Amino acid sequence: MTDYTNTSLELPYFETTKFPKKEIKNEPDGSWYKVETMYGRITTEKPTACPHCNEAHSVEINQHLFATLKHLYLGNVLLCIHIEYLQYWCTQCSRTCIQEIPFKQKEHFITKAYYNQIVGLLGKSKASIAGIAASLKTSWKIVKNIDKKQLKEKYPDLKPTHYSPYIAVDEFSLHKGHRYATVVIDWQTGEILFLEEGNREEQLHHFFDHVGRDWMKHVKAISMDMNAQYNKAIKTRYPHIKIIYDGFHIIRNFNDRIITELRRLEQNRLKEQEDEIRQSIKKTRKVCTPLQVGSEKKKELLQQLHEDYQALNLIRNDYTKLKHSRFHLLSSREGLRKKDEVAREHNRELNEKYEKKGLSLPPGERKWSIFNEKKLDTVLTSNEHLNIAFFLGDQLKGALQTRNIEDLKSGMDQWLALSKKYEVKIPMLKSFNKMLTTRMDGILSRAVYPISNGPLEGVNHMIKTTRRAAYGYRDQEYFFLKIWDNSRIYIKSRRIA
Repeated sequence: MTDYTNTSLELPYFETTKFPKKEIKNEPDGSWYKVETMYGRITTEKPTACPHCNEAHSVEINQHLFATLKHLYLGNVLLCIHIEYLQYWCTQCSRTCIQEIPFKQKEHFITKAYYNQIVGLLGKSKASIAGIAASLKTSWKIVKNIDKKQLKEKYPDLKPTHYSPYIAVDEFSLHKGHRYATVVIDWQTGEILFLEEGNREEQLHHFFDHVGRDWMKHVKAISMDMNAQYNKAIKTRYPHIKIIYDGFHIIRNFNDRIITELRRLEQNRLKEQEDEIRQSIKKTRKVCTPLQVGSEKKKELLQQLHEDYQALNLIRNDYTKLKHSRFHLLSSREGLRKKDEVAREHNRELNEKYEKKGLSLPPGERKWSIFNEKKLDTVLTSNEHLNIAFFLGDQLKGALQTRNIEDLKSGMDQWLALSKKYEVKIPMLKSFNKMLTTRMDGILSRAVYPISNGPLEGVNHMIKTTRRAAYGYRDQEYFFLKIWDNSRIYIKSRRIA
C-alpha cells in the first residue's frame, strides 16, 4: 500500500519507495527503544506558477532533497518518515521554492500526528516538559516551544476576563539575589490577574494601566502585606479602594521586628560575654602556668578559673536554649499545648504497640517531644524582655480576631496604649507602634471586608511547585504563562461572610 491519506498514520501524498528499516537505539541510562524508518517520496503536483513572481510555467526541478521526520511513538517503537521532496527553480526570477509536505508540522521536523501527540500529553498529563520529551524520545526544547505557542494562543494578552471586586497583591521570589516579581490575583476565584518582575510602586501602576480604569472602578478592596510601595500606588490612583492589611502579615511583622530581633540581640550579648570569659580564662592560665604548685597566688587563680568555667557553661546553656527557641517563641501557647497532647498520644500508641511487647521501634518511627510548652516557659522565665514581647504578641493576636469594627478599634487602641509602656525596655516597639498607627485604616477595614492574603499564599506555593517541577525556568515569559495557566485549572468560588 502506498497511499496513507485516509489511515490513522495521516500521511497524505506519501508514497513508499523501499522497505522500512528497523534499528535499536541505546539510551544513557541503559534502556533502549526501537526505531522504524519508512522511506518514501512526496507525490504532490508540480506548481503551475512561481510563488514569488507568479509567472506561469516557469518552474523547473532544481534538486532532490531529503528529510527525516519523527512521526509517532507507540509502545517502545519510534516511527520515523524519511521523505524525498523536490526543490524548484524559477527561470524568470531565479528564486527557489520547495515542494509542499502536507503532513509536516511547520517550524519543526516532525509530522502533524507527532505534534498532536505532544499537545495531547501537554493537555492531559501532569508530567514535566523533560518527562514528556523523554516519553516521546524528542528534545525538551521542541516540547517547550510547542507548549509556549499553545499558551500564547490561549492567553494572547494576559488580561482578566471578568470584573473582580476583591483582589490581593503580593511579591514572590523570582530568582536568587533578591529579585522579586509582583502578582495580583482575584481573591474569589484564585485566578492570577497580573504578573511583572519587580516589587515596587510602578508595578501596581502598570497593573492599573493594563486592566484599565473601567475595570478598577469595580474593585472594592485589596488585600496586601505591609508593603509601603503598594500602599502608595493605590492611594495615589484609586483612593476609593479599601486597603486590607492581612492579619497574618501583621503578626509576622511583629515576630520579625520584635521577638526575632530581641532573641538575636540576646544571643549576641551572650556571645560577647562568652568571648570575654574565654579571653579571661586564657590570660589567667597564662599567668597561672609558671607559678609554683601550692602557692596562694596559684590557688586564687585556679579558683578564678573554676568560677569562669562555671559561668561559661551557664552562658553556653542559655545560648543553646535561645538558639533552638525560635519555633516556640513564634508559636502560640495553645498551639504548643496541642502539639504536646498529640505527641503524648503518639508516644502512648508506640508504647502499647511495641515497647510493652518487648519490641524495638521500627525504622523511621521515634518518640516525639512532649516538652514544647515547658521549653517556652524556660526561655520566657530566663529573659524578661522576651517574656514581655511574647505577652504583647498574644494580646495582638487576640485583638485582631474580632469581626466587629468597634471592638477591633477598641482592642487596637488598648494594645497600643499597653505597648507604649514598654517602649523604654524594648526600643523596637516604638517603630512598630508607629507603623501600626499610620496603617490603622487598613487594619480596621478587615472588619468590613474580612479578606486576607491566604489565597495568595496558596498561589505562591503553586508558583514554587511549578518552578520545582521544571527545575527552574530560563524563559521568564514562558514561566509566567505556565503559572497563569495553572491558576485557572481549579477555579475557586470564595464569598465574603
